[in-house]
Amino acid sequence: MDTYENGESFLSQRKEFDDKDIIILDYNFNNSSGTFNGSNRNGLSVKREMMKSNSNCFVVLISGSTFELLKDEAIEEGAYKYICKNDTFQENFINTLKKLVD
Repeated sequence: MDTYENGESFLSQRKEFDDKDIIILDYNFNNSSGTFNGSNRNGLSVKREMMKSNSNCFVVLISGSTFELLKDEAIEEGAYKYICKNDTFQENFINTLKKLVD
């Protein structure tokens, strides 16, 4: 498993994620001040760029937002699942990963 601090650092490692089966993106790549870490990219824009070279992977987008339009947009654009970071996050996240691995 690899982790990245922001969307730009993730996209700069394109060769490393081209062979991944599952990619989990947080909608916000925020630092403690709430601003993007040198990047104006959110998880959805990173997914769009990434899918240009690796459209065979499953993308799970996670977010603290319960905004339904964001969820709908993510699914319409090919995200396998949108998981809200709420009280049921852990259960939903584990169940999603189990489905993908099986």
